[in-house]
Amino acid sequence: MAAVDYLRKLLIATNVLPDRLEPLARLEPWLDAQLADQPAEHQRLVRPFAQWVVLRKARRAASRGRYTGSSANADREDIRQALVLLSWLAERHLTINDLTRTHLDEFMTVAGSKRRRAVRAFTAWTAARRITPELIIARRRDDTPSRFIAEEHHLHLLRRCLTTGDPAPLDVKVAGGLILLYGVRLSKIHGLTTDRLSRDDRGTYLAIDSVPVLLPPNLAQLVDQLIAEPPRTFGLRPATPAPTSYLFPGRPPTRPIGPATLGARLRQHGIPAGAARNTALIALAAELPAAVIADLFGLTYKTASAWSSYAQTDWTAYLNSRPESADCV
Repeated sequence: MAAVDYLRKLLIATNVLPDRLEPLARLEPWLDAQLADQPAEHQRLVRPFAQWVVLRKARRAASRGRYTGSSANADREDIRQALVLLSWLAERHLTINDLTRTHLDEFMTVAGSKRRRAVRAFTAWTAARRITPELIIARRRDDTPSRFIAEEHHLHLLRRCLTTGDPAPLDVKVAGGLILLYGVRLSKIHGLTTDRLSRDDRGTYLAIDSVPVLLPPNLAQLVDQLIAEPPRTFGLRPATPAPTSYLFPGRPPTRPIGPATLGARLRQHGIPAGAARNTALIALAAELPAAVIADLFGLTYKTASAWSSYAQTDWTAYLNSRPESADCV
């Protein structure tokens, strides 16, 4: 609940409760709530799958600092679709031991990509434990990106973000500039802290991942202005001053703004984060090696290589034909 979430943030800000990685901390209680009303035989299957596959993978990702709200949503979907499959079988008076390729194909007939990925995780686990035969679920769609904005509109949005006189809020301009220039995900931007900034005689650098990236002077100036804004305390001050602060503080400011909230603010000011990110990555992949893109912007090498492959195609006609370029002004 939003009210409980806000109360917990207030208690963390005043050192009543210890800080924690919220997406991971919420996953196990959510699992308990999901299983509470399930038949016993479904619980006996899904709980060990969740504990030994989903939660174990989540904890490993969290230990590497790579577990986000989006990661938690994907993990919930793995568990949810396992329960959906078991319920679907039960409606047909079948159990998981009866599952065949024919049944699975029928179940997946109207499945979207999210369901296919989630069910694949569960059936791989059941096959490994010889509960079911090995049932391979083929990928249904091409993962080629499909949302873009036209080059002219991309440059127009970037000029708006880097112009100090533009009336858009500072947080929108800085976040938009990072997406439009570097193709950074909202899940990485929302938690950026001031200690990721550094300066030398060449200018201001921001460590988006592990390697500092030199910011254009206009964007560096906007970042300085954003940091200089007085913090919103909402009548609450932490018991001890924080050694660093968030570039995009939330409520309370001891926590970062949520990526969904930041994305909504960008859309409100005409910046479609997903399409802008895709367009920026295509442009970067055409100019930089995949290894450099991975190191600078926190992509996996597999993802960076895929973007390099996409960039080998001439996208100009496609980008300029997208209706989104006219809808996002």
